[in-house]
Amino acid sequence: MTTNGSYDFYQQVGTKTRMDYLQEAAKSFVDNLNDLSSENQVGLITFNSKANQEVSLGALSENYSSIMNSFDTIQTATGTNQYAALTIANNMLQNDSSTNEKYVILLTDGAPNWKEENNSGKEETVGAQESWNKITDAANTTKQSATLMTLGVGIGYVDEGAKQDGSPLASTMLAEIASVDKNEKAYYYNTDNASSLEGLFDNMFT
Repeated sequence: MTTNGSYDFYQQVGTKTRMDYLQEAAKSFVDNLNDLSSENQVGLITFNSKANQEVSLGALSENYSSIMNSFDTIQTATGTNQYAALTIANNMLQNDSSTNEKYVILLTDGAPNWKEENNSGKEETVGAQESWNKITDAANTTKQSATLMTLGVGIGYVDEGAKQDGSPLASTMLAEIASVDKNEKAYYYNTDNASSLEGLFDNMFT
């Protein structure tokens, strides 16, 4: 789940911010999983310029409250490091020995944007193409043991900027890294309206 501080995602929409809609949709999604079975296992990773494992993978009977509290306390910051988030997700999957069907949902509102140390020890922004290459590699690892679903919010706005500087389109890349169903349709979802997030989450597993 992205927590970068982009204006387009977090600005006010009526009486709520887009973050409000995100928190409500995420809570509703977890509630639905819990209603199906409290033994469903869920973990939570947030990311901006770096990624953080907010809640380790575990049964909702044990970590439901921790996940809900994490949604309430999410703080925004600059940067969008999908690569770091997928890397942590892959570690979660590697440490899970269960034979249950597994899913990773990558939600983001932007193109990759993070910094790494160069050979001189100075931080510099990773280029757009290199970023997507890293993300693609991490996504390929994810798909070896889980179904990867990607969800873009406000990506149309992001793509307009990418077209101007010749960078890869976020919508295209998010579709390319997602797993596909039996009809070769990518598990990629997108919306420019944050208020529709809850419906998108509901549609993922129907």
